[in-house]
Amino acid sequence: MSDKEKPRLLTAITRRVKARFATRRAIALMLLFAAIEIGGLIVAWTAFAGSGYGVRNTVCVGGYSSAACSTNWRYRDDYGVTPARIAPDPHEEAAALERDRKWVARCRPVVRADRFGVNRYVYAAPGCEFGRAD
Repeated sequence: MSDKEKPRLLTAITRRVKARFATRRAIALMLLFAAIEIGGLIVAWTAFAGSGYGVRNTVCVGGYSSAACSTNWRYRDDYGVTPARIAPDPHEEAAALERDRKWVARCRPVVRADRFGVNRYVYAAPGCEFGRAD
């Protein structure tokens, strides 16, 4: 593009903008909406960016004209220590296995189909459906 064509192109663009947005007020509104869109993009980008200080979970349900969203935020207070990195206590594991063994021996869970054909657990002792072991 030559130097003579550049001013013509700029004046053509300027003429189009002025024809579409005849007043300064319309141009100011256009710039305001552009700034709002850019701000919205920045907010959306930062909302979806990962964070080392917490966990964010957003779930939206709805259609084209309406939606309902729920956002949960959980701060991490362990600063890098996750349950996968913590070594399990052998005494606690043994106690949990013993509780489970006693519960199975007392409750004797069996899967049976109800009258609708849905599989359900049936227990030999009352209270077993709530996890009671005594």
